[in-house]
Amino acid sequence: MREFLIAGERAMSEEHSTQGNNDEGGDDAPMSTRDKLFFLGVMTVIALGAGFVVMSVFEDMRLQMHAHNNFVPVQARVLESEVKTRNSHGSGNNRVIHYPYIYYRFEVDGKGYRSRRYSYTYGLEGSKSRAQEIVAAHPPGAAVTAYYNPENPKKALLDISKPDPTWFYAFMALFGAIYLFIAGTVIRAVFPRQKTL
Repeated sequence: MREFLIAGERAMSEEHSTQGNNDEGGDDAPMSTRDKLFFLGVMTVIALGAGFVVMSVFEDMRLQMHAHNNFVPVQARVLESEVKTRNSHGSGNNRVIHYPYIYYRFEVDGKGYRSRRYSYTYGLEGSKSRAQEIVAAHPPGAAVTAYYNPENPKKALLDISKPDPTWFYAFMALFGAIYLFIAGTVIRAVFPRQKTL
């Protein structure tokens, strides 16, 4: 009788142990194909969005460098100037970007042209104080120096300073580190490592 009770207790103990292992194993259950495709789709969208932003910024920097090296100075007259705002929806947060709106007129070979562009790269920081400073330096009616493309005078700027790529490289490094971390986490979740017996 005693041996029977001992055998019964041992069987119950093994049953509880098996159930516990099954419960623990439930967390490691493989993801469904639908979930895998969802996570991979999210990562693809993030990568494409980031790629678009990077290419857009890189193109603006390329155009600014071209203007720095090739645009020709010309006397211009400011017609309008004010600080304007626009909303940026990056990183899931609404951010207000302040930028200088300066409308000016100039002549090339006796033909009049008008432009609203301050530079190709301004607006990436969106500082209100910086925008106010620029507008204050370009009041309506002021004579200023503009720079135009000799091959196409319609393209003109007020600022042709050489772009500083430092912040761009810093952004790339930070985004790359964050993306690799997220990608690694998702890959481990989508394709879990097989346990060895």
